[in-house]
Amino acid sequence: MGRGALKIVFSRLYSLSVSKGFAMAAFGGWNKEKWVWNFIWRRNLFEWEKQIAKRLFQEVQGVNFDLDKEDRWVWKEGEELGYTVKSPYLRLREDEVGENGTMFKKFWKSKVVPAALVTAWRVLENKLATKANLKRRGITVASSTCSLCGVEEETSTTHLFFECRVAWLLWNHCCAWLGVQRVFPI
Repeated sequence: MGRGALKIVFSRLYSLSVSKGFAMAAFGGWNKEKWVWNFIWRRNLFEWEKQIAKRLFQEVQGVNFDLDKEDRWVWKEGEELGYTVKSPYLRLREDEVGENGTMFKKFWKSKVVPAALVTAWRVLENKLATKANLKRRGITVASSTCSLCGVEEETSTTHLFFECRVAWLLWNHCCAWLGVQRVFPI
């Protein structure tokens, strides 16, 4: 929507929805030729939540569905060129990355043990003493083979933390243990 994703703008209501992650069709239906919204909550809303729900209904009332048109994805960034693989990457980099980016501001303000925060920052910036980084600094390393898997070459923190098959298994086990849904690159 105009101000962002509804689940972000109306995060309180999203937390109370029984239809999290569903398509818009789960939040209403057709009555003759008119779309009727029908949001279902896990419990009755408090008075202050009803005010938020009222704002949500006002926001979505302007959305018109057309039965004669097929749904389609639209990429709003750079409409003149259409969608390219590079365009979302550039958009994310523009907003999130860099010392003054949103990601780093949130990153440094997070409530995490400082040592873990610094380590995570060093991973993101490829500043850990990996074999490749030690070599680059002129330090002799006996073998460039990954210390975890012992098979592939350890080229960066990216391999050590994300590409190595042992690291991959470790991340999967940690996510499963924490009950976290994940999407990792293959």
